[in-house]
Formats: sequence, structure tokens, C-alpha cells
Amino acid sequence: MYSVKHHSLFQKSLEISILLFILNIGYADTPKSYDVHGPLNEPKIFAEGVISTGDYDSHPAFSPDGNIVYFVKMGPDLSKWTIFVSNFQNGKWSNPEIASFSGHYWDADPFFDKDGNTLYFISSRPLKEGDPPKDFDIWKVEKSTGFKKAIRLDSPINSDASEYYPTLTDD
Repeated sequence: MYSVKHHSLFQKSLEISILLFILNIGYADTPKSYDVHGPLNEPKIFAEGVISTGDYDSHPAFSPDGNIVYFVKMGPDLSKWTIFVSNFQNGKWSNPEIASFSGHYWDADPFFDKDGNTLYFISSRPLKEGDPPKDFDIWKVEKSTGFKKAIRLDSPINSDASEYYPTLTDD
């Protein structure tokens, strides 16, 4: 059974991830449209009431320009993971919407490649439509398809077991 303690842990995880991102903004080559102009002395809740709602909001992935964020919302009993997207427009974050590729299966751990053209994530979706969900594999969606068509990565990235937390390096 999950408790308030678990909820606090997930909320703190999001707050720390957001704080680390915001602290890094001051050192980026290009100022972001919501730049805080220097390091923060204490944590600040990110986009309170829009992105950070007090629900199980976690795992933010910001586009390289900082104007799009994909993140995970979980059911109160952690029974469902869905990836949402929000855009920074006119000085504020838009109301999050379910990402076009998410909402039918358990999806989590979004991660942009460094040019922002590919978004990786994990999903329990089956290999073929109509089959039952399986373990978690790493999938990707590409900007060229409007981030709509999910493609499963082949071996050796995916295996017969579950994979989590996709990341990329330059090598």
C-alpha cells in the first residue's frame, strides 16, 4: 500500500529535477524565456498549479530550447503512468495535455536527444496492436512525425526484461 510518504517522495523527486534544471538555466548559452537570472537560494515549485499540481507529477524532460516539457502523471495509487506535454507560450506554461503517443499503456521516463528531434520513453505497450501489454521497453517518437508514431528500439537496447530511464551520450 502506498502512503502519503510515497507521494511526498515523488513530489520531492519532481521538485529536485525541476530545481536542477532551473539552476542550470543561468549557465546555458541561450537565455530561456522563463530564465530566473541566476541561481536560486532555495527550491521553488515549478509552474505551480499547472505542471506541479500536487498529483504524482514527475520525470520532466525539457526540449533543448526549454519551451516544451514532457512529464509523467501517475494515478493516485500508482496504477497508471501517462506522459503529458506542455508548451511555454506568451510567458506561461499551457495546460498539460496527454502526449499524442501516450494514454493507452503505461508510459514513463521521457528523454529528449540533444537536438530535440527524438523523444525516448519507456512503455508497456505490446509489439503488435491487439496483443496484451508486456514488460517495459524503450520506445521513441520523432519530431518528423509530429511525435505521434511510437517506434520500439531493437536489441541490444531492449531485451526480454524491462528497461527503464533511457538516456544518451555523445559516444
